[in-house]
Amino acid sequence: MQTINNLGIDCSGLVYYTLTQLGYKTSGFSWNNPVPVDTDHWLSVNDNCIISYGGKTSKIDVEKKNIKTTDRPYWECSNGSTIMPGSVVVAQNPYGEDHAWIYMGEFNSRSDVVSYLKSIGVSDSLINSKTVGDGKGAGGRHWRIESNGSEGVVINNKTDGKTATAMNMSAFRITKTDVTFEIDKYNTNGDLVGKSSVDNSTAVYGIYSDKSCTKKVGKITIGADGTGKIQLPDSTYYAKEIKAPTGYSVDSTVYTIKAGKNKVKEDYETGTIKINKTAEDGIISGREFKITYSYNGKSLSETAKTNAKGIATFDDLKVYDMSTGKAITYTVCEINVDTRYETPKAQNVTLTSGDVDLTVNVRFNNELKTGSIKINKQSEDNQNGGREFTVTGNGKTYSIKTGSDGIAILSDIPIYDSNNNKITYTISEKNVPLKYVVPADQTATLTADATSTKTFKNVLKKFTAQVTKQDSETVSAQGDGTLAGAVYGIYRDSELVDTYTTDENGYFKTKEYVCGNYTVQEISPSEGYLLDETVYSVGAEAENYSVEYNPISMTVTEDVVKGKISIIKHSDNGSTQIETPEVGAEFEVYLKSSGSYENATETERDYLTCNENGFAATKMLPYGIYVVHQTKGWESTEYMEDFEVVISENEKEYFYLLNDAVKKSFVKIVKKDAETGNVIPVSGIGFKVWDCANSEYISQKIYYPSEMILDTFYTDESGSLMLPQELAYGDYELHEVQSAEGYVLDKNPVPFTIDGSVETVVVEKTNTAQKGRISVQKTGDIFTTVATASSAYTDENCETIVNPTTYTPVFASGNLSGAVFQIIAVEDIVTLDGTIRANAGDVVAEITTDENGYAETGLLYLGKYEVREITAPDGYALNAESQFVELTYAGQEIAVRDTVNTSFVNDYQGVEISLSKVMEKDELFNIGNSDEYTRVRFGLFAAENITVADGSVIPADGLISEISLAENMSAKFDTALPFGKYYVQEIATDEHYVLNGKKYLVNFEYMGQEVTTVTVDCGEFKNALKRGKISGKKVNENEKSLENALFGLFAVDTAEFTADNAYMTAVSDENGHFEFDKIPYGEYIVREIEAPTGYILSDESYPVTISEDGEVIEIKAVNKSTKVRISKQDITTGEELPGATLQIIDEDGNVATEWVSTDEAHFIEGKLIAGKEYTLRETIAPDGYEIASEIKFTVNTDGSVTEVVMYDEHTPDLEIPPTVTIDTPNTGVSADNSAELYLVAAAVIMAFGMVICKRNDKEQRKDDVK
Repeated sequence: MQTINNLGIDCSGLVYYTLTQLGYKTSGFSWNNPVPVDTDHWLSVNDNCIISYGGKTSKIDVEKKNIKTTDRPYWECSNGSTIMPGSVVVAQNPYGEDHAWIYMGEFNSRSDVVSYLKSIGVSDSLINSKTVGDGKGAGGRHWRIESNGSEGVVINNKTDGKTATAMNMSAFRITKTDVTFEIDKYNTNGDLVGKSSVDNSTAVYGIYSDKSCTKKVGKITIGADGTGKIQLPDSTYYAKEIKAPTGYSVDSTVYTIKAGKNKVKEDYETGTIKINKTAEDGIISGREFKITYSYNGKSLSETAKTNAKGIATFDDLKVYDMSTGKAITYTVCEINVDTRYETPKAQNVTLTSGDVDLTVNVRFNNELKTGSIKINKQSEDNQNGGREFTVTGNGKTYSIKTGSDGIAILSDIPIYDSNNNKITYTISEKNVPLKYVVPADQTATLTADATSTKTFKNVLKKFTAQVTKQDSETVSAQGDGTLAGAVYGIYRDSELVDTYTTDENGYFKTKEYVCGNYTVQEISPSEGYLLDETVYSVGAEAENYSVEYNPISMTVTEDVVKGKISIIKHSDNGSTQIETPEVGAEFEVYLKSSGSYENATETERDYLTCNENGFAATKMLPYGIYVVHQTKGWESTEYMEDFEVVISENEKEYFYLLNDAVKKSFVKIVKKDAETGNVIPVSGIGFKVWDCANSEYISQKIYYPSEMILDTFYTDESGSLMLPQELAYGDYELHEVQSAEGYVLDKNPVPFTIDGSVETVVVEKTNTAQKGRISVQKTGDIFTTVATASSAYTDENCETIVNPTTYTPVFASGNLSGAVFQIIAVEDIVTLDGTIRANAGDVVAEITTDENGYAETGLLYLGKYEVREITAPDGYALNAESQFVELTYAGQEIAVRDTVNTSFVNDYQGVEISLSKVMEKDELFNIGNSDEYTRVRFGLFAAENITVADGSVIPADGLISEISLAENMSAKFDTALPFGKYYVQEIATDEHYVLNGKKYLVNFEYMGQEVTTVTVDCGEFKNALKRGKISGKKVNENEKSLENALFGLFAVDTAEFTADNAYMTAVSDENGHFEFDKIPYGEYIVREIEAPTGYILSDESYPVTISEDGEVIEIKAVNKSTKVRISKQDITTGEELPGATLQIIDEDGNVATEWVSTDEAHFIEGKLIAGKEYTLRETIAPDGYEIASEIKFTVNTDGSVTEVVMYDEHTPDLEIPPTVTIDTPNTGVSADNSAELYLVAAAVIMAFGMVICKRNDKEQRKDDVK
């Protein structure tokens, strides 16, 4: 380097100093110091010449010798291969000065050269337009490093020497560089490919020196393990597969391979199955095919569809299954075959049977599915031959005719249309003879290769007569006459065929007859009717009908038998005397079977009024039994009892004479319950009877047990009484004067009449049982308003701190609506009529309180009751305590007794909100084991606006209550709250902890009346410690990062800063970074415990405070480096002595540093440990000097420079041999530039290995060595 800086170098010097600096040594040349100094010495190479580098020694091989550039460019050997990158090229110029350079290799562009230099560690400052050429040289992609007079040391792609002329080239390989090139062959699954499982064949690769693969240098045969190797000189080669294992395709890829493992891929040999599709109907596109096969133990499948030409292909199909070593059998089948086709048979294919490109052609044809129709003709007269039929479907019509056996067959017609829908064929019989019913068309759908049989039957036309007999006047029968039982005959061509009798509806139906000329005539009439001699035509001629069965409806009529009734009416007591006509007496005459005059028809009833002679007569009435009923007469006389008259003869008159008597009746009085109608079986109930005609109470005389006159009459224990004597015809009223116990006196009279119609008139008097009511008054606490409070205090800094406003719900007693009560019978509730109005335990009423908290039952029967709450008002707990009341009798004058009142109070449903607290503990820093929990407080807040009826509001997020933790780390809120949404949140905690911001939502809803207090468990609230990080940077005075400095984190009161006393320690990394993470809240000291090697331990303390969670505190720690100056001096002159090899040995005998002295003192900074003792040792003295004795020294701990001087003495009595120097001619190369490119050359040589090409420098080879 010194020589380069001072003198510059020529082209041979570039090679010499590069090899020397890299540590190469040679032997066997005519001159070795440590390598040949010029090209003449390199040209003295022989079979004994060897070269050593890096502990390896090898024979120097001649790579290229005396080849003209007109025959080969400088980078080509005699066999056309390219010399190795890193070669030194020596060009012999027959007509001028020789030249030399270092070959770098092939690059696409100047930028690629620059990128390469940077990749091998060349500094950016050494790469510029002066050191790297513009890339326009004749070498193209081939670049070199040279030293010339015009440019100095430069990298370019030129090819000329110092004089542009043809030159001879010689090249030698000076180190054994044959290396192993391995190819690992992988299939697409990532598995190594060795021998083929089909025939044990393997792959063979050709190895070439050029990418076009024209210059083969060897081949690699892949072994059973999927790898192959070859030994070649270290270079870049190209591999191409020339033979593949059976089952695999030859890979056309050209792979660039380098020493070591090289991965190549192997694809499986594949083929194609080509499907040619035809179809009977010509539709061949879009047909889907599927191949199935087994590969590597798995069942696989693929699908494809045909194109417009009916072609479908399956490409890239593997030929062999390498897991079995056999050709794969592919099963090809058509899938999703349209329904209209027969499914073609599947075909098996192996690709080994294909053509040269392993393509197998497979043909599939679609045939349409067909079927047949068979017609079976049948007729009642067996005339089945020659019947004509048409079959239509899918736009086509077929005509067929039956044979003598009645059979016709239509064969092989399509089953489906082009849309794969089944064709529906319609079969019709044509030209059907008139005597038959034309059979209906039939449809048929077919099944493949099957016959669908359809039977057509010809039937004769037939009829049935449905005959209905009607009354000639009224349609239906009159009187007691009937339409049933009449006998009719049916005649064909006036000849009686059958007789029929009408049913109760006057109806009969004939059996079935073949159509023809038929009549109907009555033979004998039904009861109450005259014979009808009319002849009725049926109308059953065959031409009138088209179907087989033809019902014919007919109506026949008949006249009913009629007669009339006459009466004479008078009124006497039955004595012998002249009879008095009862003028104005009226009678109803009606058919008995009608049930009443009103129900009888006009033709079956009449109304008679007697004239001055007492005579009346009816109109003509139809056959039957009639009732004569008197409806009016004189008031004081009895009516004639009903009597019956039978009219059975046509036009006959029936006569009757009638007489009447005076009316009386007994009276029975019965006492009943007005609601049940049951008799009240109680004696002593008193009544009086009012005579309306005479306006007075009646009185009657009795003779037993003594004679007395009675005007008030009392019931016995049966609850009834009978008046002692009859009452004459007239109107009366019953008056109640004494009621029964438990009943209300009813003063309303009961009117009744004596009309002689019954022997005893029963008069009923009802009473209503007395009732009462039960009421409930409901009260409870009601959310009425909100009380607010605020406070403030003065902190330690004399600042006023205002606490948040507290909102307290206020409850007051008030009336509650919506409470539901049941009134339950405590005992059987029974009235005197014996009716159980309610059984014990029955709910007799259910009431709900109104907005005033009041509820009242309806009327209840007297008795004992329980009042029980069953539904509390919304928001309140159920009051489970019943109250008992009794409704008692208040006298007969009171209908409803006073209401019995009750009152109930409900508790508002409460809420208890509980929580537990978990606080993180840090045992290392002793946090969380003391009274930290006492500083935790929780607040209960409204989660929404909660508005009261008076307009006051608990605002959303308003504080309602706050609590602290108990010793067991739990807490409870038991404040009375209205229903609403709330949340619990931590509002204060110990300073070491992060305030838990979690809100636990509490949706306080009514939980039903059975729950007195709702419990809400908010679960655990966890407090994490506030933790921060201390991030440190360790540097020296020059801001250089220092690693391996040990720091400790200490308490502020630590007296001795050792690793044992530290909470934790950290070591700086290569970037000088160190950190303490997850440090809890508090104050600490960071202190260096051990300094990096070569630096002074710092005594500076770094106070830090973690006050916020996630806080990062950054510190910078600066160390002073240790500084040692070693001076190697001549003992006689005291001047610095260059050329001595020196070492510094540590206390353990290890070499801490080593160097060769120069003409300046050696300065060591930041390598030696302060306070440690070291030994300075000389291992090689400069020529002519003795090795000096070792010197022990201790590195200063205060940062000052430690000065050490070692003296060397001359070797006694020995002549110092002359120094070999290089007389380098002036090439015009600047020292600075030469030094830079020298470094680049060294880097290139180290990157590529060493191959030397030599030149014959005729002019200087003898003069260069002095």
